[in-house]
Amino acid sequence: MTIKLYWNDSHLTRFSARVVDSWLQDGDRIVVLDQTAFYPTGGGQPCDTGMIKSTQVVDVVATEEDRILHRLSGESAIAAGEEVECEINWSRRRDMMQQHTGQHILSQAFFRLFGAETRGFRITDRASEIDLALEAQPREIKQAIFDAEDLANSIVFEDREVRVHEVTSAEAASLPLRKESFITGCVRVVEIADYDWSPCGGTHAKRTGEVGLIAVHNWERAKKMTRVHFVCGVRALRDYRLANRVAEAIAQKFSAGREEAEPAVSRLIEENKKLSRRVRDLTELASKIEAQELVDATSPVD
Repeated sequence: MTIKLYWNDSHLTRFSARVVDSWLQDGDRIVVLDQTAFYPTGGGQPCDTGMIKSTQVVDVVATEEDRILHRLSGESAIAAGEEVECEINWSRRRDMMQQHTGQHILSQAFFRLFGAETRGFRITDRASEIDLALEAQPREIKQAIFDAEDLANSIVFEDREVRVHEVTSAEAASLPLRKESFITGCVRVVEIADYDWSPCGGTHAKRTGEVGLIAVHNWERAKKMTRVHFVCGVRALRDYRLANRVAEAIAQKFSAGREEAEPAVSRLIEENKKLSRRVRDLTELASKIEAQELVDATSPVD
């Protein structure tokens, strides 16, 4: 079994470890360490990347035997028994911590306000997604999202402490968990002070303030649930910059301010509809005139 250093310290980025197994697979080196801070893909969260002995770690997975396999790029010479220096890609780790901690906060907001349980969670390259047991009319869902987003960000701005507990399954059953744990033996529970308790093996911030901001992109109906797309932290900043750049570019085309861009576009669309109707009317009129001219041209002359 590989000791999971990330369980107790998600901010650990450099560590030493002993190689307990090593082999080649499909042209890459697979390494098992006695302990690791590399998070393996699971629970909707992608794996960490980084370096082991100056070789790029491109994938990390966990086996049923609770061993964590590190896939290194190429046929690097790393043998069992070696002591190796390892480093986590911090920018990716921080991104994953922001998205995953943000998910706990947002999921609890929907649960507290509307009793909507989170049935699925994924971090993709561009955004994060939660599948909610939330059924309502589109207008009601939009308002629910605004309300949940406001509550979630209030928790972020209050910079609450995030604690990690390792408990038995019996102890976990006595905690106010947002979702039931089916793990037997040791259960890892993530607590957000006076707000949320959730069994989870992912990497998380130490305080909610590290999440920065939680911003919902959009939502859709999927698999009879409401799928909410959102971004946190650095992703939210990048998303704002993109949205701001697009809004300003559109506004400039109308020689207007950013706040005036939307009504300007609406006016243009309405004018285009009127012009389209006018063109259609004129086309019909022209067709009638042409038809009449053909009739006149083919009629016998008295």
